[in-house]
Amino acid sequence: MGVLWAVLATAHGAPVTWTGPTETVSEASISLNGTLYHAGTWGTGAGTGPLAVPVGSETIVFENMVTGAAIGINNAVASGGEFYDAGAWVPTGTANANFDAVMDGFAPDGANPKSVIVGGLVAGKTYQVQLFVSDDRGCCGGRTMEWSDNATDGAGNETTTFAMNTSPFVIGTFTADGPTQTFYGRGVAQTQNGVNAYIVRDLNPDTDGDQIPDHVEDSYPFLNKNDNADAALDQDNDGLSNLVEYRKRLLLDDNDFDNDGLSDGLEVNTYNTNPRVTDTDGDGLSDGAEVNTHHSSPTSLDSDGDFFPDGYEAQAGTALDSAASTPNNLVITNLGTGTGALLDFDLTDPENDGSDATAEGSGFNWVSVTSNGAAALFSPGESAANVFDNKVGGGEMKWCCGGNSAPQNITVEFSQYTSLQYFTITSSNDAPERDPRVWEIQGSNDGLTFAPIVRINYTGGQIWTARNQVLQIALPTRSLPYKFIRYQSLTTGSGNHALGELEYFGLQNNADADADLLPKLYEDLYPAILSDAVASDAALDSDNDGLSNLEEFQRGTKPDDDDTDDDGLKDGLELDQYFTNPFVADTDGDGLSDGAEVNGDPVHNFTSDPTLADTDGDLFKDGYEVAQGSDPDSDTSTPYGVSVSLAAGLLQRDITDRNNDGSDATLTGSGFDWVSITASSKADFSPAEGAFNVFDNKVGGGEAKWCCDPAPQSITVQMPYGVQLTHFTLTSSNDSPERDPRVFAIQGSNDGVTFTDIFNHTDASGSFFGTARNQTVQFTLATPAPTYRWFRYAVTAAQSTTQHALGEIEYFGIDQDSDSNGLPDYWEALYGITDPGGNPDNDGLTNLQEFTAGTHPTNSDTDNDGLQDGAEVNTHNTNPTLADSDNDQIADGYEIAHSSDPNDSNSLPVFPEVTWGSPANITGTLADFQTGGLLVNAWTGGATAVNIPDLGINFQPGYSLGARFTGFDPFTRTASNADYENLLNSGSFSGSPRFVEFTGLTVGEQYRIQIWVADTRAGANKRFEFDTYDLTSPRVELSGGTGDFTSNSGQFVTGTFTATDTRHYIYVNDPDVPGSQYNAITLYQTTGIPENLVVTATSFNGAAFELHVQGFDTTKSYKLRRSTDLINFNDVGTPFTPTSSSQVVTDPAPPAGKAFYKIQDVP
Repeated sequence: MGVLWAVLATAHGAPVTWTGPTETVSEASISLNGTLYHAGTWGTGAGTGPLAVPVGSETIVFENMVTGAAIGINNAVASGGEFYDAGAWVPTGTANANFDAVMDGFAPDGANPKSVIVGGLVAGKTYQVQLFVSDDRGCCGGRTMEWSDNATDGAGNETTTFAMNTSPFVIGTFTADGPTQTFYGRGVAQTQNGVNAYIVRDLNPDTDGDQIPDHVEDSYPFLNKNDNADAALDQDNDGLSNLVEYRKRLLLDDNDFDNDGLSDGLEVNTYNTNPRVTDTDGDGLSDGAEVNTHHSSPTSLDSDGDFFPDGYEAQAGTALDSAASTPNNLVITNLGTGTGALLDFDLTDPENDGSDATAEGSGFNWVSVTSNGAAALFSPGESAANVFDNKVGGGEMKWCCGGNSAPQNITVEFSQYTSLQYFTITSSNDAPERDPRVWEIQGSNDGLTFAPIVRINYTGGQIWTARNQVLQIALPTRSLPYKFIRYQSLTTGSGNHALGELEYFGLQNNADADADLLPKLYEDLYPAILSDAVASDAALDSDNDGLSNLEEFQRGTKPDDDDTDDDGLKDGLELDQYFTNPFVADTDGDGLSDGAEVNGDPVHNFTSDPTLADTDGDLFKDGYEVAQGSDPDSDTSTPYGVSVSLAAGLLQRDITDRNNDGSDATLTGSGFDWVSITASSKADFSPAEGAFNVFDNKVGGGEAKWCCDPAPQSITVQMPYGVQLTHFTLTSSNDSPERDPRVFAIQGSNDGVTFTDIFNHTDASGSFFGTARNQTVQFTLATPAPTYRWFRYAVTAAQSTTQHALGEIEYFGIDQDSDSNGLPDYWEALYGITDPGGNPDNDGLTNLQEFTAGTHPTNSDTDNDGLQDGAEVNTHNTNPTLADSDNDQIADGYEIAHSSDPNDSNSLPVFPEVTWGSPANITGTLADFQTGGLLVNAWTGGATAVNIPDLGINFQPGYSLGARFTGFDPFTRTASNADYENLLNSGSFSGSPRFVEFTGLTVGEQYRIQIWVADTRAGANKRFEFDTYDLTSPRVELSGGTGDFTSNSGQFVTGTFTATDTRHYIYVNDPDVPGSQYNAITLYQTTGIPENLVVTATSFNGAAFELHVQGFDTTKSYKLRRSTDLINFNDVGTPFTPTSSSQVVTDPAPPAGKAFYKIQDVP
């Protein structure tokens, strides 16, 4: 082995070349290079776009941009918040009023670095960004910042540091490497940073000067880059010119880009809505539905100002344009914000002298107060009872959060019957997503059975419009009298719940003149059937529902209505026979009333359980089954005939990545089996939760999922061949269940334009995942779908109207075999093979047999275990796709070569012995290392490479025993080497004995192995044996350290052996508690060392990777070997004999990402 060479490929943002900073004097400071693409401003009030600014021959429209972490369908997004201040920019020249407003809008950030993301870019094209910063406010004169193309300080191209109160702009030019580009603003002094506005200009050719670049015109057949007249035309007749549509990132041949029922022109010119967003105001109704159906405002969350969002009123059937028409006739009044807006003197503290000085509180007018069944306390830790402390604000003035997801409740027990007339409820100072969305004020007379007094029922948003906002809610009539009043939150917009304050107002007394246990407050509500002067009326059943009037009072139902919730079941039957909720028409929330479930439906011929949302357990809710025509009481009858089941995990090897070798190391990915992949947003494998991550074969957070832009979203893959889909899987993300898809479709197409539903789920009431996170669900079709080449996942709605998340998608099906030779088209295209009887790798299997076995037709040893595929299938009955068929950690080929059974984990080969030296305590100095010979492996057990420059050794993550950990070695030894200490701090470990495997050895040559073990954490006292498994051959024991450093702080040992195979194994075991560990390992070849080969250059010719090597011996033969992990090396091609001392060695098919090469002489 003469040389080891690494080739690395990592994902990164495009580098930016900066000019500036330069003072922004007026709009004349705006650069007019290239052609205008899009521009935007951040701010509120007068700083809200769109704001048109004339500059020379152009008019630049600064659109209103958003803040957040995900760009979604927006042109740009900035982290942090936003505000407007007329003093943010004080121009030194005469400025256009609109440009002044643009510069007075500001998106500040206290976190470093701030990110500004711009979108709509085309990879390979050149752009210019102009970023404006101004903060002339008197408060902030000492703040400085800089711009960079890298999130790490000093790692990328950076501007010079500038003072924010000098109102500077910077200009950056870059060639896009994807659809988005991120710029980082870093606060230098005070860590504060910000951005006021941006402009993106396209620097690519515009032959006809019509402001639409040639590359855009080339993408539309109706545009001509040599004819400037087409920019003013309106191809799709939507009222917007082609030029305007280009600048707004709309499709020039689609008159309703967002499919919301309003043409793009109407949205821009008439209604001032966002033509890229279906629901501009986020009220749960599309812009078109608001304009054409509900006659409400598409730019106002609450058109009539009654504090019920338009979407809620549409759901409830009340008028969206009349404040007098509200759900349940409730009247909501905004009392203001803060403590001063509270009414005080409420029923919990009528004297206003309650004190929260102690955890239990004092001076309050209750018998008890409990929260979710436990005592509710006052606490600086944001405890539940803080909602009664008569204070509004943060910390101890609110109830929050700590994972307290809904449902949450707090119950007050009064000494007197209480009939509510109105109450106030106050938002917290927290994020609006933590506000309750579906919640109730409830009453009870036994503290066990609660009836709803008020229900707010809208998952699409909260009723508050500000933080610390006090809303008064008045009931149309006073409530029934109760001793217990409870607030219960059922759903929020996130995984947390927060509330500021509660105040209850109404009538209280215990009067009962006739002593019939029906209080006067109750009997007065029903004068036609009850009187406080007649005791006998308590025993009557006035409404013939099976409950006496007294029982109705005690259980909260109406004594003059036999079916309180109008669900088709009498109250008595609900309470005493079916155990359903008499106050909720649909107890189990499955979309069918309790009466419909019990009484059946003669039209659809079904009955179902009113207490189970999914009676037959087929994962489809009963109501959805009935609506789709399937039987809710039979798990063999499902919508579309689709069988749905929970899977233990990903199925793997779907049509997008049949060999499971796809890589997400770059933004566009490599090794996947599609022709193309597109997405509606975040179209990449970005660690920032890009859309393509749903095909990365990983489940979890961050770069393993797609998040968090709102529905609608879609992602489409084009396959090189047709597939009849038979089943697919979807996996939930690790995010809040509110982000899971609810209304979605899997669709197929054969032209990429017209898509047909393969499966369409329209039940918006819940998701298939429930609350389970990272849960895989398999959908199996009743019959294979028609053959399609394009497959699309399209989600229309999640519970959250602002965020959607998904973990993974897998597609499976019957592959098209156009020539009917038994080899699917995809397989033939993948390997360039059409002859089913051929055997190009001479491994004893025909191509058809290779397809059946799942092996590689041009690689004779698919799993690199030392056995040819044919021998595994025909002779040894081992798995040719698994290097270790019996999972005993020993490769099948090694077992065969050394007389053990590769199908029996209890059968192990006899290993060559290692001659061990004596263990030595780690000193922390480089004298511990033995470095003579040719370095074969230098491994850290950790997940990150560790370089020790003084040794000239870069330790790469080595063979994994099962897991990796950093923090094993907190002890710093005297006069130690810092890099060595860093190496010792990480390791690989397992809770069971394990083998360490070494590969790529030369038979007959001698090797020296050195192993380090350290665990100096407090209380640690581990020891590990390294041997050859049978425990009778030579072995050595290493101590990881005592944890108190009194004896040692870890040990190392050196051993030698002669290779009898290209592999070698070392067994590791903790004799006290089963386990294994190593922190670092080196392996040197000490005999038969080849000549000193030198790599003088490397190159990539577009297909092959070339190494230019000097030092060959023309009398010897060599082979090139490759690895992607520095552990397992595979031969590249066949051995060769050089014709001269200098020669180019070629890898004709290098892998994506990184690769390591070594040249080894052949004995």
